[in-house]
Amino acid sequence: MPTYLMQVHNIDMKSIGLVAAIPALFSAVGMIFSGRIITKLGAKSKYGVVIGAAVLATCLFLMANTASIVVVILYQCVAFVGVAFVISFIFTTPHRVVEDRNVATAFGIVNFGGQAAGIISPTIMGYLINISGGSFNTSFVFLAIVCAIAAIIAMTLPLNDSSSQPTSVKPMEGTV
Repeated sequence: MPTYLMQVHNIDMKSIGLVAAIPALFSAVGMIFSGRIITKLGAKSKYGVVIGAAVLATCLFLMANTASIVVVILYQCVAFVGVAFVISFIFTTPHRVVEDRNVATAFGIVNFGGQAAGIISPTIMGYLINISGGSFNTSFVFLAIVCAIAAIIAMTLPLNDSSSQPTSVKPMEGTV
């Protein structure tokens, strides 16, 4: 985002630091509320991620098509709340749907997916920016499409909930 804000909206680095704090505050508040809502939704929590990913996709698409920095930051704030729902869902799902003994493995797989996306996405976005003559629109649309696909995939998840048998921590053999 800093490069986008500097190149497209001509904002200096100092201002970017201040402006970047605004969506981060929305994200923090979004995390608190999304965690509570995801908990209340229980087995139906996938709908929180579907809505969150759809909101994120919409905001990214709209960001690609606006010239106003104020509107960009507004979309970013709303998008970060959507991200909060997705993250809350991702990091609570293994506890709800995986057997106790496999929760750590499930977290490892989830983390691997996130790390892989963190490596691949910037490369794809850079390529898209290069082939579009320096336009960031294609990268925002790419991200919007990926978020829409995530929302569709989330719709296919079963409504499995192991909340009746919460994950419990058991002492290892040979310990107290």
